[in-house]
Amino acid sequence: MDYLWHSVDSLVKTYMGFIRFLLFCFSFLIPLIFLSCAKSPLALRNELSIQEIITLDEAFLESARTGNTQKLTQLLQQGADLHSLDSNAENALFLSARYGHIKNIEILLQEGVDINFKNPKGYTALMIAIQEKQIQVASYLIQSGADIHISDQEGDTPLILATIVQLHPIIELLLQKGANINAQGTKGKSSLHIAIENKDWIAFSHLSAKGANLEIRNDDGDTPLLTAIDEDSESMVRFLLEHRVNVNIHNKDKNTPLLLAIERGNLQICKLLLQNQANIEQADILNFTPLMAASRDGHIHIVNYLLQQGANTNTTNTNGDTALLIALFYGHSSIVQLLIPKTNLEVRNNEGNTALLSAVIYGDKESATLLLSNKAHIETKDSEGNTPLAIAALNDDIEIIQLLLKHKAHLENRNLNGATPLLLASTNGNIQAVKTLVKAGANINAKDNRSFSVLDGAIERVYDQVSNYLQAAGAKKGIDSLSAKILVAAQEGNIKELNKLAERRSILEARKQGATPLILATANNQTHAIERLLKAKADIEARDLEGNTPLMIAIKNNHITSFNLLLAYKASINARNKYASTPLIEVAKIGNQTMLKTLLAAKADIEARDENQWTPLMWAAEEGNTQNITLLLQAKARQDTRDKNGNTALMIATMEGNLGAFHLLVQKNNINQKNQEQKSILHLAINNNKETALPMTQKLLQLGVKVNVKDNHQETPLMLAAKRGDKEILDMLIAAGADIEQKNEQGFTPIMLATIHNKKTAIETLIAAGADTSVRDTRGFTPLLLAAEGGFINATTALLNSDINAKNNKGESAIALTANLEIIKILTERGADLNTQDFQGATPLMIAATNGRFKTIEYLISEGANPNLLDKSGRSALDESLQEGFLEIADYLIDKGAKKGAEIYQHNSITKDKL
Repeated sequence: MDYLWHSVDSLVKTYMGFIRFLLFCFSFLIPLIFLSCAKSPLALRNELSIQEIITLDEAFLESARTGNTQKLTQLLQQGADLHSLDSNAENALFLSARYGHIKNIEILLQEGVDINFKNPKGYTALMIAIQEKQIQVASYLIQSGADIHISDQEGDTPLILATIVQLHPIIELLLQKGANINAQGTKGKSSLHIAIENKDWIAFSHLSAKGANLEIRNDDGDTPLLTAIDEDSESMVRFLLEHRVNVNIHNKDKNTPLLLAIERGNLQICKLLLQNQANIEQADILNFTPLMAASRDGHIHIVNYLLQQGANTNTTNTNGDTALLIALFYGHSSIVQLLIPKTNLEVRNNEGNTALLSAVIYGDKESATLLLSNKAHIETKDSEGNTPLAIAALNDDIEIIQLLLKHKAHLENRNLNGATPLLLASTNGNIQAVKTLVKAGANINAKDNRSFSVLDGAIERVYDQVSNYLQAAGAKKGIDSLSAKILVAAQEGNIKELNKLAERRSILEARKQGATPLILATANNQTHAIERLLKAKADIEARDLEGNTPLMIAIKNNHITSFNLLLAYKASINARNKYASTPLIEVAKIGNQTMLKTLLAAKADIEARDENQWTPLMWAAEEGNTQNITLLLQAKARQDTRDKNGNTALMIATMEGNLGAFHLLVQKNNINQKNQEQKSILHLAINNNKETALPMTQKLLQLGVKVNVKDNHQETPLMLAAKRGDKEILDMLIAAGADIEQKNEQGFTPIMLATIHNKKTAIETLIAAGADTSVRDTRGFTPLLLAAEGGFINATTALLNSDINAKNNKGESAIALTANLEIIKILTERGADLNTQDFQGATPLMIAATNGRFKTIEYLISEGANPNLLDKSGRSALDESLQEGFLEIADYLIDKGAKKGAEIYQHNSITKDKL
């Protein structure tokens, strides 16, 4: 029995062992069987609907953007597309690089994402990381095999981009990896060009030491030397010259380093260049030499230095001008004084002008005096034969006439037409010149080559004051003078004589000037001559050069008797000149009520429009003539007619500030009308000076005008009043229900507009009315930020109860935005954060160091600003001052315990390691 039991027990044990063995095998097989049955990410994706796929890929890209590595891995396993793109055509690698998520990048690269994928602009993930100053990401991508020679659509390589954003560790790493140091990108600029433009001495030194081409040209033909000069970087210029770059090279505009230094007004760089054998006579594309360029730009110290170095003063440019003639043209009298003793004063330019002629033309008495003292030829003539005295007479320049007469200028010297200085002065109506020359003994009966006398010139041009003076002095008409004969014939009605004169060429010339007998007679109000000419069938509708008929000429000259006579002979009351103006429009311009009544009685077109679509009523409104406006309104002139800008007569009266016309027209008018710029009457009224704007606004509000209307720029009347700072108008508009929180197209509310125009009273008025001081424009600026940025002390003090430490879209607070030390002090006293950092990590101290504001730095340090904070590029305030070359600031910061960014970073790293 025991034996039997033992056998059964042994059998059971054997069976159980076999069962355990099978279970052990199945423990491995079951997961394998399960895995063989599990679906791949692609299979899972294929089972999704289009909307589910879109949702999945969007979630995947969002996890890349936010750095959620666990979610990113999970979504890839669920079938998310590794290569999906967002609306900006950026994939997950781009987004991870942009926002600095290295763990995401590791996974994406393991999954096989293309490290060199380009977006439509040609950017790779490496380029994005560099642009965003993501140093660790950029380093990781470079070490992971990202193409460092690739370029974007503009040709910019990673090295160029790193230089643009001044990412020094990446510049160094890229050069170590063999990046092309002389690659050229946007506008043909190399990294060296860009380092110079940025005044980035660290990058410049590193690139130069690594063998950058010091003679490379950009698309404008500029070498690094030309770029350094354009940036006023004396230290970089000195470095390049020490490395023996070409000092006489020129760009596409033929500008040499010396010419460019002169354009920048940098004497020290000019000296450096000349000390290094720069060609002192090398000219630009217009043949301007360095001396001419300095004379043109008014750089007297450079002119003086060039003269000391032997620059040629008598060289001429394309226009035939010497440096002296150029200095005269630009009015640089101090330079003229330097050049006169060293220049040939009788050199003529292409227009035939010498230095003295030029000085007289420009009315430069000081230079003319110097030239005459240095024996400039006083009777020199221009290409038309005019002497300096003749030109001064033409210009009615009494001081220069007296100067020339003092130096014995010849009174009777004639030009090519035989005209003397007095005849020229008379013909141009220059009464003071005429009197001065007559008193000096000029011949009052001199005649030109056509026997045209001094008196004839004044008579023909209707210069009554001149002709009266000359006649009183005994001047006579010329025997063969065309204009005199025409006037005599016109006065006598001698048609036979006029016909005889018409056969001569001279009368044709007079007619070219629009001088028909009837027009001349009308212009002189010679009613007897007018009547005789009209009886002799003279053309009553003859036109002058501007298309004016005799009737229009009578109106323009306010000659009522000639006006009535011409109407009696049936002159057209609706004729138009070349500007589409009619007699009625011309009467509305000059405001003659008698003429207006006559034309209205004769049924002249009351709605006639000139070339600007102005009617007689509009002109009367512009002139503010209430009597004529009343007459026109009584004659049923339309008030709703609009000019080409959409303005009515009421709008014109409002714009011109004609209060009487405004009150007359506003009574029976649409007070809410708008012009093409969508400006309402209220807009136009407020735009006037306060004395006019206030009563106009009061009247419009009494009549119930809409106060919240907007113009094309989305500006309301309240916004205009805020800009102007008119408290009374602001109070009236607010009381009438004006919206104090409306925004214009720039996102500015009334309080913001008052701020950027520094209107303290307006700001206080709006705050008292409940204006929101925390409102932001499209850049995220509050009113206080706008005041700080603009350096507006008054506006700042009015806004101190708002958030002192508010930041804009770039993370900049008021104390960081302002360059005004007084505002910085005011904000500090109110508790502004001195160590605030913007989104790039810049502090107020760094900004002050970058811009060389020593006093600001002293104040900030004294108030507890930390000099050893770092921005996102790992730079400190000391780094900024050194890069910009502000060595005094750098010394001060070092004295106050400031360190370079690399030192601070190393110290922080050691401290973390110890912890």
